[in-house]
Amino acid sequence: MEKFFSLYWTIFPLIIILFYIRRLIGTKKTFRKPRRGVDRSQTYPRQYPCGWYRICDSDEIAQRGQVKHAYALGREMVIFRSDDDQSQVYVLDAFCIHMGANLAFGGRVMPGTNCIQCPFHLWEFNGENGRCTKVPYIGGKIPEKVKKNLFIEKTNQLIFF
Repeated sequence: MEKFFSLYWTIFPLIIILFYIRRLIGTKKTFRKPRRGVDRSQTYPRQYPCGWYRICDSDEIAQRGQVKHAYALGREMVIFRSDDDQSQVYVLDAFCIHMGANLAFGGRVMPGTNCIQCPFHLWEFNGENGRCTKVPYIGGKIPEKVKKNLFIEKTNQLIFF
């Protein structure tokens, strides 16, 4: 009987240890693999509520070629009125994609166009689609990826982001 108890107390802890090791190894296999193609931006709540936010009145940018700085929801934007026949208001991301210059401070609207010019290296960005239209020292084609974020909605003389 004493041999049975001594054998029991030596084998029983080994069985329990082996059981926990097997259980620990088995749980790693049961984790779900990450699914490819799942857009995580759709599964998490957005940082800001969806909707339109008022930036300014259209009257605040009354003159052709006028440039204004705006800050809304943690983003800096440049608002400008084109110098062409339509005299539309455009809102773009405030920083130049080339070297990060703020277009609202020192940037100017090119005469007769709807393009705003960077104050540092004179890159020009179209207000309608945000694409770079001119780089002074490049003679060839401008790449498609040279583009700025575009934010605009104009309703009843208000400009929304």
